Amino acid sequence: MAWYESLKDYLSLNRKDEILKKANECIQANSNVESNRFLKDFTIITVRCVEEISPTAMVFMDVSAEVYNNNNTSVSSAYYSISFSGNVLTGFSGLNLIYATEFSDKELHEENIPAMFCLPDISIDTIEEEAQRLNRILCTLIKKDPEHKYWFDPVKVKEKYKLKMWPAKLDDGVLGQIRFTPSRADIYDIRDMNKCFTDEPIPANVILINSEYYKSHNNRYDDIIVAAHEFVHWNLHRMYFYISQLLDDNYQLMSCSSEPIVFEDSMSLKDKAYWYAEWQANELAMRVTMPKHLIKEAIDEYENSISESHRVINTSLPHDGFYYKKMIQRFSWWFNVPSGLLRKRFRQLGYDFADGFRFDDEDDYSVFP
Repeated sequence: MAWYESLKDYLSLNRKDEILKKANECIQANSNVESNRFLKDFTIITVRCVEEISPTAMVFMDVSAEVYNNNNTSVSSAYYSISFSGNVLTGFSGLNLIYATEFSDKELHEENIPAMFCLPDISIDTIEEEAQRLNRILCTLIKKDPEHKYWFDPVKVKEKYKLKMWPAKLDDGVLGQIRFTPSRADIYDIRDMNKCFTDEPIPANVILINSEYYKSHNNRYDDIIVAAHEFVHWNLHRMYFYISQLLDDNYQLMSCSSEPIVFEDSMSLKDKAYWYAEWQANELAMRVTMPKHLIKEAIDEYENSISESHRVINTSLPHDGFYYKKMIQRFSWWFNVPSGLLRKRFRQLGYDFADGFRFDDEDDYSVFP
């Protein structure tokens, strides 16, 4: 069974000779003949990986190298930047070297765990823009029902990409899974949840949603958000999965858990990368389902749909609490998500009126908004 801590370890143990040979060919082809230099050996300091066209990735390495001249009389140390592309599914066998150039130690890159595992560069500062971009990618060319123009429709998304998505028996605490390789599972006919197909063969690239969503009307979570979570993995993290499987051939799926993973400094590099992938999917799921631009559009539409007789006149506040309560209740239908998730989404976007909205069932008595 293959097991490596990181891509840096895998390349050092499996592709070093090939990289060294091709790097020297590149250096020789681009060097002055009188001062020809060769790499005798190198140690990888950092690795950065970027998806090219899946399953091909671009890899950028900073290495500390032993360098000697063509007659092997002088040996010195230097830092080199080496870049190549290759198929992750074949373990970068037959890689295509792009460049090998010397650089200063001041140009060394810091170790970046997401970049090591080909995860996209997303921060809390850019996540809203990324969600809008991803929403447009997933929903483009999908014909919208005018009555449900704000809905994020997982069924239409999966049909667009020819993905399979089924309710299935999953472990407690697992809300959903995306399986990138063939497997087996107990799945249900979504039209008849009493009809279970036991130990059914499951093809690759399948999304499974916990069947409890379809059996209970009192679930804590929303299946649309879980489906969006898995679509984020499918759209952004396939190369991460391929690299994870290259490092550990036991790695078969990604799961959405009801309990978020807690980041700890003591985690292994692979565990930290998994945390980043889950953080991205968790943070993007609700935002992809209710992207900023559609929330703004819906607020404007709601404002324009309310007659002047419902507006509060001669006050520093544009509306009263009941106005906002009705807005959130209306948006629950417009976006096809529970009111509680809408309130959380409004808070993410800085709409402070959401903090004044109360559900009637939060206490034993009716509460004014």
